[in-house]
Parts: sequence; structure tokens; C-alpha cells
Amino acid sequence: MLRTGVFATCLIWASAAAAQDSGAAAQDAAKESAADSAQSGGITDIVVTAQRRSERLQEVPIAINVFNADALQAGGTSGVEQISRLTPGLYVGKFDSLRPQVYLRGIGSRVFDPGSEGSVGIFVNDSYMGRFSGSLTDLLDVERIEVLKGPQGTLYGRNTIGGAINIITRAPTRDLEGFAEASIGNFGFYDVRGAVSGPLTDGIQVRLAGNILHRRGYSENILTGKHGNGDDSKTIRAHVAAQPGEDTRLNLIVEYQNADLPGFLQETTGSRQFLQSPSSPSYTPTPDRYSDAYNIDGSSHRKLLSIVGKIEHSTDALEITSITSYRRSRIDQTYDLDATPRDIWTFSYDELSRQFSQELRLSSVPDGFLTFGDTAEWVLGGYYYQERTKRTDHFDQGADSLFHFGLPGREQNIYATDIDTDSYAVFGQYTVKPTDKLRVTIGGRYTHDKKDALIQASTDSAVPPSYYPNFTVNPGKSWSSFDPKFTIDYRFTRDLMLFGTVSRGFKSGGFQYNSTNAALASIVFNPERAWTYEVGLKSELFDRRVQFNASAFYYDYKNLQLPRFTLLPPPAPAGSGSNIISNAAKSTIKGIDTSLVVAVSDELTLTGGASYLDGKYDDYIAGAANYSGNRMIRSPKWQGNVELIYEKPITANLKLRARGDWSYTSKIFFEADEGARPFTSQDGYSLFNARLGIGSVDKGWSVDGWVRNITNKHYVTTIFAVPVSVLQIWSIPRTYGLTGRVDF
Repeated sequence: MLRTGVFATCLIWASAAAAQDSGAAAQDAAKESAADSAQSGGITDIVVTAQRRSERLQEVPIAINVFNADALQAGGTSGVEQISRLTPGLYVGKFDSLRPQVYLRGIGSRVFDPGSEGSVGIFVNDSYMGRFSGSLTDLLDVERIEVLKGPQGTLYGRNTIGGAINIITRAPTRDLEGFAEASIGNFGFYDVRGAVSGPLTDGIQVRLAGNILHRRGYSENILTGKHGNGDDSKTIRAHVAAQPGEDTRLNLIVEYQNADLPGFLQETTGSRQFLQSPSSPSYTPTPDRYSDAYNIDGSSHRKLLSIVGKIEHSTDALEITSITSYRRSRIDQTYDLDATPRDIWTFSYDELSRQFSQELRLSSVPDGFLTFGDTAEWVLGGYYYQERTKRTDHFDQGADSLFHFGLPGREQNIYATDIDTDSYAVFGQYTVKPTDKLRVTIGGRYTHDKKDALIQASTDSAVPPSYYPNFTVNPGKSWSSFDPKFTIDYRFTRDLMLFGTVSRGFKSGGFQYNSTNAALASIVFNPERAWTYEVGLKSELFDRRVQFNASAFYYDYKNLQLPRFTLLPPPAPAGSGSNIISNAAKSTIKGIDTSLVVAVSDELTLTGGASYLDGKYDDYIAGAANYSGNRMIRSPKWQGNVELIYEKPITANLKLRARGDWSYTSKIFFEADEGARPFTSQDGYSLFNARLGIGSVDKGWSVDGWVRNITNKHYVTTIFAVPVSVLQIWSIPRTYGLTGRVDF
């Protein structure tokens, strides 16, 4: 059984665990490196912990994009969705903030049910986010975000077959500091946030952060006048750090979020809907993408509790790290599934998830155990993960439905799942330095996953056939995988490095979601696996005023977990069917990522990036359809971005701040048929954003005006394709506003 929240809290306090790999040492190193770069007039160094130790970004042999606190704050960036437009190879689509779709180099997941898991691991303060329902929440008081591309299973936790997004929040400080910030904008937007940090007693520091955010929905139900697809959330975080001894560091982070979101509204593309009775009148949707008629407004709620604990103890021989994590999420949502004023079907669900993890890690220290005169570095660890998720889905058929036409009341169909996951892993990585310039790394991770499910479906229909017959199934299965990694990197100079990596990634198997009979619900799909091959370059040129990085990669990707819609035979009504997830395909993915930073002058900086992605299904046959040779879904061939940042003192105390960015995403297919079905693709599009403001030279205060999506580009973020019609989710239109900030 999973620990309760109270027990987990006590356990973490008892084990004296906590927070994040950055810590004081990494922050001090970053400040020293930044000072050196500033003195030389070059690009400021960024220190990361992608390999579980503090290193300069340019010395890490991984394709990685990093956004530090200054860049996030100056650009007004507050979420993973926003950094995707500045990260080559990263694509983030969504139905809403509860149901994101994160893809990295063509690998991702478009399902978010309890039987499936993400392909890109998202970690917040070393805590794996098992349920993606919280991954698009507002990022509060963040130190940096690291986007690691390619499998990262050697040093990270579960399901990083596509990569990892590592989010590190700011740690407490020894001196009193903080900030207060307020923003207002269109759609009734306001965001008030702040943080305060400093010593509580001698040897104990505390950082408190919180925010309140509201945005009226940008879509309207013209029958009621209410708006949907907005935001309304509150977050608070407390981080306590202590150092009871010279060699021991303790941290504890507790975060809570409560969101009451406006209803989710999607746009239908046809006059007839899936499961609509032939006798029910048609409905033609309005030409306006952001307003239509719905028979209910709907609602969404989310509550998240996260507790992360960490203890670090250093000796002359090695460093010991223990990370304990507990997460609890509760979400519920109700919306009009047919997206019309007809009473066809309404969907609602309630999900409760609890997860617990424990990681114990040993790592080398300079001149310590098995470093052989500081010519080697190593990490060895063990990891345990447990998750229990209970979810109940309600598919209610109304008077216009195929199943309930002309009958009083509503037919209630319930699909309930109770899924237990236990995962054990051991991992390690050893790096040897045969010369001052050459490093060779060998690593691996052994994982054993065990999953069990209780799936129950029921209906109150007295008139067969119903959408769900009554059934109960108990599928379960275990999987094991050993995933190695081999990397070699050579540093020609301090400013030029080449590296090559061969690694394998693993994503666990799982269970069906909303299958309409016992036979389908009993099907278990197996893990995905990918062998990856990558070569990369990291360079700094012209007295460190230019930074250029590039990677070329090739993935051999097998057993893709793909959902497909299957029509059901009689006695099911004609046209009814069920989704089935199966290991239906194998793919080849190849491409190139590049990133560029140019310090044009002391006042002007240019950044940019581009990616080319060629991801295709080698073998994908679904029933009578053959998708072999087609492009993979949500895998744009081209992505690119350019950002200009200008800062210049205009008086002795006042500074002008200006920045603008452009990003481009080429055509995307949401289904494997490459757009053969109308409304299942999105043509290429560009987005433009700008920010202009003034502030004090000493960064004590600032006021900025900003515009996002300047050209008011409308594009589809994802779709829900069912027989008869396709439901689309449109992007937020142009937004604009003002932000004021005071730092102390």
C-alpha cells in the first residue's frame, strides 16, 4: 500500500531528505563562472546537474537546452509549453493543462490515462512526475529548466525513452532576499507572485514562494455566455534547508496547488457526431473557432501535493545522496464530449493518484574512492517507485444518442480502473579520463516493473445493447529491461568538444483505457524500446562571444504503443467501436538539432536554434490500413527560433530592456494517415512575441509591457478523432499585458 500523505511527510522529516541537485555548491559555481565570463565580455556560463554533478553546460556530452532563472524571468516564461517554442525538437500540444502531449524528437505520448505513461520524463526537484496532469502548471520561482534529449535512463528515473525535462526550483539563501511581481492582461488576466528567502536560525534557511493566477477562458458557450479554456490557480511552496554538520546537508520542499479551471470547450468539425442517433437533428458549427453552442459548460479541478526530501553527506571517499518523494494528485473534469447543443454524450472523470519513490545514490568526489588520482568519476544507485491510481470515467448518453434516443433520463456508463505499479531499478555510470582531453563513459540501468489492474465497466441501461456491458477483468504483468549507455567525448580545447553516444531507452507497458468489452479490456500492451545513436559538437568561438552546439541522431524505435479505433461487431450498434492500445509499429527517427548564442555586443545578444526531424513508421498496419512509410504523428520536420535580447543603460540608474522572438513549426500530422482525413493536420506556422520595459540598473525593479502571438495566429494544438467527426482544440489567441517586479 502507498504511504499516506501524513506518513510520507513524517518519513521524509525522519530521513532528513530534500530538494534539488543544484544546491549552494552549484549556485556558487555558477556565480563564479558567470563572473569570469562577464569579465571577458563573453557569454555567461550556465552550470547544470544533468549528470548528477555540477558541470558547465558546454562540458556535458548530452544534447541539452537550458533556461536559467534570469532568462525565464526576463522573458516572462512560466511553463514548459512556452519553452517548447525555443527548444529545437520539443513539441508540446494539449487538450488543456490537465492533458498535455509532450514529444521530444518525435517520441511522446498522446494518451494520459492511468494505464499508460509518458515517454518524456518530467522531474521537479528530482521527483518524477508520474501523472502528467500537473506538468503544464505554472512554474513558480524556478532556478533553471534542463531539457535533455535522448534516453536518460542511466541516471534518471522512469520512462525517459524520449528524454527528460528537469525542473529545479530556487533554493533558500543565507542572506535575506525576495521579490514581488504582478501582471495584468487581456482575457481578465492577472498573476500575483512572490518569494522571500533567508535565514530562520543559525544553520537553517527557508524560502517561501506563492502565486495566484487567473485568466478568463478564451472560448465561449454562446448558449450560456460562459467562457471555457481559461486558468484559475493558486500555488504555495516552502523549502527548508539545514546543515547540521560540515559534511551533511538537509532539505525539504513541500508544494501545494489548487486549480479551479473554467470548462473545457472543443470545436467540432462536422454536422453529425459520433454515436448520434440518425433521428437526431444535425447541427452546423459556427465559423468562429472560439465560440459555439454546447449543452453544458463543464468544469475542471486539480489539487496537487508534492513533498520532496533530500539528504546529502560527503566523506573523503564518496558522497551519499538519499531522495525521498511523495506526490498526490486529485483531478476531476466534466465536459460536452460531442461539442454541440445536442444531448449526445457527456464525459466526466475523477482521478486520485498517489506515488512514492526512494532513491539512494553513491557518487565519487575528487581524489576519492575509485577515482584513481582524479582520473575517474562514477555514480551508483538504486531506485524504488510505487504508484496507485484510481480513476472513474462516466460516459453518459443523452436523448440524442444512438443508445438512448427518445428515452427519458440518461444512460450512465461507468469505466473504473484501479492500477498498482511497483518498479525497482539499479543504475550506474563510470567515466574514465585516459588523458586530459579524452573521457569514456559506460553506464547502464536495470529496471523491473510490475503492474496490476482492476478494471470494471457497468451500465444502468435496461435496453440492450448499451455502450458498456457489465464486466470485470484483472490484467497484470511484469517486465524487465537492461538499458546500457556508452559515451566518448574528446575536448580539443576548453572551447571545443566532440562526443558520441550509443544508448537504449525503455518505456513500461500498460493497460487499456475505456475498452467496451472484457476481451479488449484484458489486452496488455508491452514496453517500447529504442536504440539511439548520436554524435554532437559543443563549441565556443571568438573569445567566447559565440556558442554553437549541434547533434545528429538516429533512433531505432520498436514496439510503439499506439491507440487505434476499432469498430465493434454485432450485437453492438452499427458505427460503434472502441479504442485499443497495442504495440503496433516500429519506426526510424533521424535528424539534427542545433543551437546558437551570439554576444553581438555588451548590450545585444542573439540566440537561436533549429531542428530537422525525419521520423517515419517503418512498419505500421492497423486493421485494413497500412501506414508504413508515413510520417510519425506530432513530429514536425522543421522547427526553428530566433530571439534578440537588448539591454542598455539610458541613465546612471535606469536601463532599457527589449526582447523579441520568432519561432516556426512546420506541418504536423495528428493521425498516422498523414492528413488523408480532413482536419487531422496543422499546416506550418510562425509565432512572434515581444517584450519592452525599463528597470533599475541594479535590478531592483522593472516594468515591462508584453505581447504574445503578435499576429494573432490561430492553430490547432491537438485533436480528438472519432468516426464521423473530428474535434479540434485551438490555441490561445493574442495576449498582451503589463508586468511590474520589485527585487530586494
